[in-house]
Amino acid sequence: MKREEFIQTVKCAVGIYINNTESYDSDPQVRINPANLAVDLVNGSDLLKAIEYSDEAVESAAGAEGDASESATDYQASQDPDFYAVRRLVRRAPDGTCSVDMVAVDALADTYFK
Repeated sequence: MKREEFIQTVKCAVGIYINNTESYDSDPQVRINPANLAVDLVNGSDLLKAIEYSDEAVESAAGAEGDASESATDYQASQDPDFYAVRRLVRRAPDGTCSVDMVAVDALADTYFK
C-alpha cells in the first residue's frame, strides 16, 4: 500500500465515524495492522479485547521453549494492531461541524511511511 492510499483509507474510516457517530461507543478507534496496513474503525471496547488477546498470546509463547517460540512471538508482535483514537483525527469547527483533520491523518501516515 502506498502512502496516499493509506491516507485515503484512514480519511474514509474517520469520515464513516463522523457520519455515524451514534453507531460507536464513546472512544472509537482506528485500528491498523502494521504488517499489512489494513485499517478498521472499531469501538474502544475492541481495543481492550485486543490487548487481552495479545497478552494471552505472549503468555502462551512464553511457556514454550526454543527458536520456534521466539519466531511465534515475533510473528504475533508483528500482527498486533495499533490503535488511534478517532477524536484525535477529527477537527471540530467553531459552528460545531466535524471534518477529518488531514494534518493529523498525514502525521499518522508518517508513522508508517518514513
